[in-house]
Amino acid sequence: MSKPVNGSFVGLKNFIDLFHNKPYLLGLKNTLIFIGISVPLGMVLSLMVALLISKIKRHKELFVLIFLIPLVIPSGSMVFSGKHCL
Repeated sequence: MSKPVNGSFVGLKNFIDLFHNKPYLLGLKNTLIFIGISVPLGMVLSLMVALLISKIKRHKELFVLIFLIPLVIPSGSMVFSGKHCL
């Protein structure tokens, strides 16, 4: 923009206003708490399930399949829909 209409440079004023906004700070705090709890908890639970599956002797492939199907179905459906949309 070579000639802004009634505009002026505000610098970092928008960011300063943002960090004085109570609803924004509450949302940021809640997000950080959620991430701080859910990510480590998810990693620990996943590791425990993986260790339990590795110790299974009978029908190990069935349990691996049960846990991998939810990972494969979304990508498979995207490929299927992509092929038929083009």
